[in-house]
Amino acid sequence: MKLKDQISYTSERSEPPVATNIQTIFEDEHLLVVNKPAPLPVHAQGVFILHTLIYMLRQKTNNQDLGLGHRLDRETTGIIVLAKHRELTESSWRVSKIRTQRKVIWPWFVAKWISRKS
Repeated sequence: MKLKDQISYTSERSEPPVATNIQTIFEDEHLLVVNKPAPLPVHAQGVFILHTLIYMLRQKTNNQDLGLGHRLDRETTGIIVLAKHRELTESSWRVSKIRTQRKVIWPWFVAKWISRKS
């Protein structure tokens, strides 16, 4: 080796298998509502980077602005609301920073935001 030589190391990375049967419940120009199967993490965490709900849906919809309205545990099956516009996602997070209130405020906020844009 000489001064300023660079060494790089790339290891093969594999993620645990996850459920991929994501069902669309509702979709319009502002929102995407899906039924998240278990086991599937909603966002990157630990060993999960690509095998996540948000990554898969961003790839499928070709919308990198798609944002989570809330979260569910990896082992939980249930309805997830996603905003199609970054502005809606960011605004909704500012409305409620307290997790327990967010579950009540999110649907109200989405309705107000959409009516304001119409």
